[in-house]
Amino acid sequence: MVPTTTEVLSDDEILRYKWLMRMAFIASTRARCPRAHVGAVITMNKSIVAVSYNAAPSGSSHCEDTGCSFDAGHCIIATHAEINAIAGCARNGIKTDGGEIIITHSPCHACAKAILRAGIIRVVYETLYDDIGTNILLNAGAEVIQI
Repeated sequence: MVPTTTEVLSDDEILRYKWLMRMAFIASTRARCPRAHVGAVITMNKSIVAVSYNAAPSGSSHCEDTGCSFDAGHCIIATHAEINAIAGCARNGIKTDGGEIIITHSPCHACAKAILRAGIIRVVYETLYDDIGTNILLNAGAEVIQI
């Protein structure tokens, strides 16, 4: 399956997503894992409810301080931006069901499943990480848009 292109969006929606994507990229500059800098923004009813980036869990040492630990080529210290954003909403009692997430990179398979479980129905990303996560989302009926 292939993600939807911006052809299905109105000009206003494209401008809005480009603005939100800039916010996600700004958030990604705070990423604490040198392997990847990813940012995420969650919106509900066109209002921003979470902005996050990839970093170690609260209270843990960050990769940039201690170095990354790898398993199958992936850092196992940093929590992905999508999970941090969803967890932040959960911790603060913010609903995500029916929301959308704007991410600098397409989600991995684990984040795609968390996005679905959180009830997020639209995923917008700029850079393709891999197509496994996007296929999981598309097969479950989520709308996936690459801008």
